[in-house]
Amino acid sequence: YRDALIDMLTSAASSFPTSQVFWYMNFFVGKQSYIGQVAEAVAPAGVAMGGPDTTPDRSSLQRTFPFYGEFKDKMTLFGSVQDSAYSHEHKDTSYPTKYWTPKELFEYGRDQLHVNYFFWNYNSWKGNPAGAYNWADALPVIEANPVFNQ
Repeated sequence: YRDALIDMLTSAASSFPTSQVFWYMNFFVGKQSYIGQVAEAVAPAGVAMGGPDTTPDRSSLQRTFPFYGEFKDKMTLFGSVQDSAYSHEHKDTSYPTKYWTPKELFEYGRDQLHVNYFFWNYNSWKGNPAGAYNWADALPVIEANPVFNQ
């Protein structure tokens, strides 16, 4: 799977030289090191890496987030703010809000994950609890940071 992914991404990048190929990486169950191996192989082809929700306190992503720092100077990186990110709770109760605000999520992605692009989900997700944020709350952050947001 790892080798096929490398082949697919490098082939896509060479077949579409005027387009940006985005690799939405996440987990390789039992072989998380494959993410670094794929990234190392596709970085010279100009492939962008990123994807998992920008949710700083989600423990399942703590094994994925270090790859951003490792590859920040080697390839373009991106993050996403998807449905559940709008209702991502702070683990640290000293924050004034229960949920991470869109501005805080943006700043975490920019400053900690070193992303060059953000993808924001604008659909309403019916699973978000009362008091959670949504696209309308993210819009001022998106408008204030057009270089990062697509």
